[in-house]
Amino acid sequence: MGNQCEEIRAERKRRRRKSWLIYPKFQVVLLVVNIITIISTLGIIEYQVLKFFDHMKLLGQKAGFGEFHAYFKFIELQKDTIVSNLLVALIAGVIVSTAIYLLLSHKVSGPIVRLMSFFNEINETGEIKHLSFRKNDFFRELPPLINEALLTVKDKSNQG
Repeated sequence: MGNQCEEIRAERKRRRRKSWLIYPKFQVVLLVVNIITIISTLGIIEYQVLKFFDHMKLLGQKAGFGEFHAYFKFIELQKDTIVSNLLVALIAGVIVSTAIYLLLSHKVSGPIVRLMSFFNEINETGEIKHLSFRKNDFFRELPPLINEALLTVKDKSNQG
């Protein structure tokens, strides 16, 4: 029975390492909120840029430039260049941000998944083993607290 549990745990570890998402519900929501935030921010920036160029066109019209004046072609060229650069910034920002959020979310999701697995194993086997998290995970203060609490409960149940 002990070897079988070890094999199952090892298989779970292998699957987790291959997976980009170890706690999909949380990580997908986090990534979607991040992407929406980036798109919204760049949308506001683009709106302001387009508003600026509309103002520049209005100034050209007030100056009496004709419809085909070089000034308007220059303004249009500048607007197109900035908008295309904003699109590149959006794509690059989403890629970089997604990678960072995935790494960060693993440090948050890993402990949650580990805790769920730890308590499921206690429910299945009745054995209380030592809980630990990966070196760079968040919530590093939880394992010692949980281990001590479970040891206290075990000691009290043995006394009673």
